[in-house]
Amino acid sequence: MRAVLIIIADIAVIVAGMALIVVAAVFGSPSPAYPHEAPSGWQYPYGCCHDRDCRPVDGPDATHAHGVRVTFSPDGGYRISTTGETLMPGDPRVKPSPDGEFHWCSMGGSNTGRTLCLFVPPLGF
Repeated sequence: MRAVLIIIADIAVIVAGMALIVVAAVFGSPSPAYPHEAPSGWQYPYGCCHDRDCRPVDGPDATHAHGVRVTFSPDGGYRISTTGETLMPGDPRVKPSPDGEFHWCSMGGSNTGRTLCLFVPPLGF
């Protein structure tokens, strides 16, 4: 009797495993998470963006309003207008901007969230 129960349990495990394989084949496996793209087409790195954290922001000389402005602080850093944070050029969160525009990534994409990354254009761009 014990041997029969062990065989039934083994068959149940095999059937459950095959059912998982069928479900994965029918519905596919989950897609890997990718960061989203900047409006100019480059992808924000995954370490900075989880699909909604990054967006273009106004630089010191911008004429359009994104609601967040990056200005130069007296000590040579970059100041985020909505959080008051100042990031110095050597900060690992400061990265070169591939399209020559300022882009800011903040926790949850909030205008008051902590800075994850700041993409800055080269000086004189």
